Amino acid sequence: MTMAAAETSPWSWGPGTEDQKLARARRMATTMSAPSEPPAEWASNTEWPGRHKRPGDRRVHATARFVVNDIQQFWTACRERVGSGGTSLPHMAVDCRACRRANRAAS
Repeated sequence: MTMAAAETSPWSWGPGTEDQKLARARRMATTMSAPSEPPAEWASNTEWPGRHKRPGDRRVHATARFVVNDIQQFWTACRERVGSGGTSLPHMAVDCRACRRANRAAS
């Protein structure tokens, strides 16, 4: 492919200018750091049967399992995402105040 053809081709991934590279990097960083949104079913859920700890978190959260884009994920009653696993603690009491508040509001 000649250089002129590469410049006019819509499929070329040329180096681009420094400004284009920075703009692309900013868009990627914004997308990757955006907080994940709870599934739509979260708002109508009145039962949080599970207990999980998130990695690096000392609190035990009330959780429920949702399937988002064919992937099972655990979300807490206080709108935080545990992920697909976390540490399951069904025998522990919920000690996250926000989860307890959300449970009372849903009941």
